[in-house]
Amino acid sequence: MTEIKSTNDPEKEKSVPVCSHFLKGKCTRGNNCRFSHASASVSDVQIPKKLKRKRPGAQWRSRQAEKNPNNTEDVVPIDMTKAPPPLCKGHKEPCVQRKVLKEGPNKNREYFLCPRSGRAGRKRCGFFQWCERKGKNKKLKTIL
Repeated sequence: MTEIKSTNDPEKEKSVPVCSHFLKGKCTRGNNCRFSHASASVSDVQIPKKLKRKRPGAQWRSRQAEKNPNNTEDVVPIDMTKAPPPLCKGHKEPCVQRKVLKEGPNKNREYFLCPRSGRAGRKRCGFFQWCERKGKNKKLKTIL
């Protein structure tokens, strides 16, 4: 905090930090505040950098992107976005996406499955569909 000499107690002459809320005109404690409300004008006292409020999200955005509104750096091309999952044939609910973990030719291959768990009256309809493989022109296979 910025410190100034206390004008209320000249014999002690100790340094008392200036109330940062007072400098902003928002201190609600008045005389009960433990920090100084000296009559120094706001322009005379500099607020330290660590007390200045940072822009929210500044660590994720670069200043260059803010200066140039035509910058398309954060825009994701349409072909890279994921399509919504298909609806299962039996329940017309969006399918869940899973990945094959078992060793074999399909390891790490993704597929869609009926979202129902098969427990407590939530019977699966048996819907299964492989996701498209990246870089290969494979047709989707649906198995019922």
